[in-house]
Amino acid sequence: MYATNGEKALEIAFSDDSLDLILLDIIMPAMDGYEVCTKLKNNARTQEIPVIFLTGMSNTENEARGLALGAADYIFKPFSIPVVKARIAAVLRLKMEMNKRVMLTQELQELNKNLEKRVTEKVSELRLAHDDLKIREIKFRSIFNNAVEGIYQAAPEGVFFNASPSMARILGYDSSEELISSVTDIGMQCYVNPDDRKSLMDKLAQSGLIRGFETRMKKKNGDIIWCSISARLIRNAQGQKIYTEGFCMDISKQKKAEQALIESETRLRHSRKMEAIGTMAGGIAHDFNNILFPILGYAEMMSDDIPGDSPLQESLNQIIKGTLRAKNLVKQILAFSRQHDQENKPLKIQVILKEILKLSRSTLPATIEIRQDIDNTCGMVMADHTQVNQIIMNLITNAFHAMEDDGGILTIRLKEKDFTSDILPSPDLSTGTYVCLTISDTGIGMDKSIKEKIFDPYFTTKEVNKGTGLGLSAVHGIVKSSNGKVRVESEPGAGTSFEICLPRIVSEAENKVATEKIPVKTGSERILLIDDDRAIINMLRSMADRLGYQVVAHYNSMDALEAFRSAPDNFDIVITDMTMPHMTGDRFSVELKKIRPDIPIILCTGFSGKIEDCTASEIGVERVLMKPIAREELANAVRAILDNRG
Repeated sequence: MYATNGEKALEIAFSDDSLDLILLDIIMPAMDGYEVCTKLKNNARTQEIPVIFLTGMSNTENEARGLALGAADYIFKPFSIPVVKARIAAVLRLKMEMNKRVMLTQELQELNKNLEKRVTEKVSELRLAHDDLKIREIKFRSIFNNAVEGIYQAAPEGVFFNASPSMARILGYDSSEELISSVTDIGMQCYVNPDDRKSLMDKLAQSGLIRGFETRMKKKNGDIIWCSISARLIRNAQGQKIYTEGFCMDISKQKKAEQALIESETRLRHSRKMEAIGTMAGGIAHDFNNILFPILGYAEMMSDDIPGDSPLQESLNQIIKGTLRAKNLVKQILAFSRQHDQENKPLKIQVILKEILKLSRSTLPATIEIRQDIDNTCGMVMADHTQVNQIIMNLITNAFHAMEDDGGILTIRLKEKDFTSDILPSPDLSTGTYVCLTISDTGIGMDKSIKEKIFDPYFTTKEVNKGTGLGLSAVHGIVKSSNGKVRVESEPGAGTSFEICLPRIVSEAENKVATEKIPVKTGSERILLIDDDRAIINMLRSMADRLGYQVVAHYNSMDALEAFRSAPDNFDIVITDMTMPHMTGDRFSVELKKIRPDIPIILCTGFSGKIEDCTASEIGVERVLMKPIAREELANAVRAILDNRG
């Protein structure tokens, strides 16, 4: 049965005695879920029906309010159907068990009342009544001794005076007698947080009955378990508290399963998010690189046309330099979204640091002072540019979060250190010279227990939406794969310092960056050129003409295929785009090879996940070039392929 508003829901609930459970939304017109729940719990016909709130608001205060009104559980939207089914089943099972126990208790109470009445009114029937009571007591004791759940009775001052064997087993005691004699203060000895027992007793004092009170409890040996307690408060005729009695269930496995499910859902959400980012990044990379390609090509040709001493040369050089930086930025985006392979090459960390510090100064609040001590003479390390960028940004972000409330000092140092066998900071490092990056803050710091877990995947102490628990795990993995070491020093209230040590490249001769301009190689062969972007076609045609080649260009892959089929020997090499309508570049290349197997093909792409992880030979072409392609790169690739073919 269902209702679309609170009034209709109450009408159904008050008129139907067959309801077993109510799923109740919080946000509804006219009457919200809290008011509906209050009316249900205040009505004798409906007060025992379990209520599970459905809500899209993940808020501790709202959840506490609902539980205080008597709700059995909360389910947050969007929810998983198996989770909903499992929670409904758990609530119904608990209701069924409580009903059984309440009936049993009521039966025992009724029996005692009848017994007292019969003792008073009919002394002659005393022995018969006594025998009947003994039989029932035996049955009850059998249930009491063999129950899976722990059953107990406790005095208000916090001692057990009755406990089932299962209750003793749950708390790690050998027998009921040992539990009763050993525990002199239930709150201090059995509860991880003694305030939890106080909260339980306060709720019992208010309502007299509580179901599914979850708390952490300590076993005799110190192990911690999760328990669910359902209990009621027994009073005498004068209303004074006599004792509490209840049932205790060990729900540690259930809690562990719930936590595993939460972690699994978190990983799944992160995986889907990264997949979406990757798809978006691939599309951006393709379009952006296609835009950069004509800019780079025309700028290089203009540089050839303008005298070398012209002041415009510097402007053109800046355009070319900026275009190549943009190309590198796209590679960084693809690497971040796992759409681009790691590319380890010699690099100077100080160059990356300076770029990041420029950004950090404009994004960090004025309450955080940035201090730097960067040795510009530090040598190179062999690493991936994007991953080093990721390490630095992650550590600076963590430092910012540690000082976000009160401000502080962010210190960044870069130094070379020589590690000998006598002063190795870690046994898993080799001797030699290391480039060491230290990022320190004066924030809240960490204690030893947290410091031991910071590199564990999905471990985080940050608030929701401030961290995934993957940042430092990724940092550790990147540094370790580069044969380096991460060291961390921290004390509560005294800030945190991370030191990243990466081995310096020994052979400087191998790491010198070429400064001489590579001569552009020319030729006179015939090129078939295909790209659906007219700006790229026009630029490539002009570039190839300047290099001396004869060019036939097509905007449509089907037209180009027909032209090649009609005269396959008229072309010496083919340059084709990857992403085109009608027929993609890899399929187009296959068709050309069917016609003429020896035709060399260069495949150009702004980005394509289809070929990103493949080599040119796997696709069936001679070379794969990533847009935007510098003139020297394209010219030398064409010349190398043609010269290699004799």
